[in-house]
Amino acid sequence: MLLARAGFPATAEPPGFIDPEWAPVAACPLCASGSDVHQPFASHAMGTLVIRYLLCERCGLVFQSPRLTTAALDRHYQHEYRKRSHSQEHDPRKDRWVQERRAGHLAAVVRRHQPQFRRHLDVGSSFGILLATFSREFGSEGYGVEPGVSDRMEARATGQHVVATMELLPREAAGTFELVTLSHVLEHLPDPIGTLRLVRKEWLAAEGLVLVETPDLYSHPSFELGHLVAFSEQTLQGMLSAAGFEVVELRRHGKPYSRILPLFLLAVARAAPTAAGAPLRRPRPSWIRIRRWLGMTRLRWARLAARRLLGGRQQEPWVD
Repeated sequence: MLLARAGFPATAEPPGFIDPEWAPVAACPLCASGSDVHQPFASHAMGTLVIRYLLCERCGLVFQSPRLTTAALDRHYQHEYRKRSHSQEHDPRKDRWVQERRAGHLAAVVRRHQPQFRRHLDVGSSFGILLATFSREFGSEGYGVEPGVSDRMEARATGQHVVATMELLPREAAGTFELVTLSHVLEHLPDPIGTLRLVRKEWLAAEGLVLVETPDLYSHPSFELGHLVAFSEQTLQGMLSAAGFEVVELRRHGKPYSRILPLFLLAVARAAPTAAGAPLRRPRPSWIRIRRWLGMTRLRWARLAARRLLGGRQQEPWVD
């Protein structure tokens, strides 16, 4: 990850990528402010491709701009995401290992708030590990939404009810899901508020819960092609509030990777009794940059210390 210096040259089309369909983001995905209050924040080099992020001075959201167009994103997630996102994995077991342990952790979180529920919707369900875990732990009927063709087919092969988009969910299921999960999904969405509103209005049961997990801007590298937004605690709470939710739990944690590094944000929310969202607090951009730098420095030192302690040995092929 390369932290950009102020004033890096903006380009409409990052070079060296097979799909040239890029577009700038004119309005902040959280507060809808215009480009006059967006300032360069960071850049991330992937070979000859440079992905750039902006910081909204009004609400503090960090978001990718320019980014792939909607059509290019659809193609990316349907056919390319799994190959690109896993192209550097040393062991194909890693993703399954992570998803199984993440599912166990999220089940423990849900149990504190919703010990029993009948229907569960997992948006971004991959090959169905979270659905299967919750079905086993809670006896729930699970439905998944997964745009990736290969992941969706793998989930269906195990008997999971998984469709490509929310529009393809059975209409009789509308308003019946007592739990909706979006685990490492919100940062991939061009319109995260719109998706959360759709979940609340169309699919969530009256007393249902939404569970969201994302990388933490201040502790996780975060920046990659598919990550259109990098959330802090403030901006994740702002997203949920703007979509009509009230947060009942919001915390940082490192599971399943670390007990001490707060790599992720986890939020549990329910539909708010009133539509008005909480006002956004104006951030201090300099403090956001400092916290990001401190977090990445801490992560680098932690990785170095782990390698030294292991003496070059790895307990698992994916330990870093």
